[in-house]
Amino acid sequence: YIRVSGNIALMLPILSPAFLSITALNLLDEPTAEKWAEVAWERAPNKVMSCLARTALAQYRDRQEEDLSCYKLMMRVEPDMALPFQILRDLDLRLGDIEQSLKRYRESSPKLFDPKGPEVTKNNIDKAIDLYLVLSKTGQLEFAEELLWHAMEVVRIRPRLSTGGYGWADIEILALQGKTREALAAMRSAIDEGLRMAWWTLPKRLNLQSLWEEPQFKSMLAELETDMIARRDAINADKITGSE
Repeated sequence: YIRVSGNIALMLPILSPAFLSITALNLLDEPTAEKWAEVAWERAPNKVMSCLARTALAQYRDRQEEDLSCYKLMMRVEPDMALPFQILRDLDLRLGDIEQSLKRYRESSPKLFDPKGPEVTKNNIDKAIDLYLVLSKTGQLEFAEELLWHAMEVVRIRPRLSTGGYGWADIEILALQGKTREALAAMRSAIDEGLRMAWWTLPKRLNLQSLWEEPQFKSMLAELETDMIARRDAINADKITGSE
């Protein structure tokens, strides 16, 4: 879900606390996530990775509108990172400012708007998917559907897991296409394959809104929650044992 570019190699001093914060959120350990987000910020304020940790924590708390400066920084330094664009898109959709959202995507990802045809790659697939709701609101449904088609073509040639993997993308594509049964089957496959990164964002993603009330969706979320809490408890038990 979270994609970042090669510039990360230049930010090794803050990688560990930022990713520890994000990992803690996957384990539903908000206090630990907050602690490591603060450490990342203290070491390197106003840097991409420290902003990413703060942004993830704000998203977890449903307080995305609190730190707009971080979103702007991430979009400027890492324009291929989909998360800040998605968060601002959601805010724009809530406020009805669709044209602002469309302008933001157009300026940051011109390849998606190429008159000769959109160029969807592993680097911009998330933004291509996120554009669907924006384009559909502006009457460009055919273009929106074309982007989803190209995005699914990228999914078909990429692994789900690993760096640059497509993660939950196929589920979002299928949900936006109205293919509920296929989307739920894809979610089942993702869970069985071991995908856990940013799982807690699934009931927050507007791309998946059509699935939120589906019993199977709720059941799989409960399964993920149980699994991650068990993992968190096992880690804490190991800490206690190791300190004795």
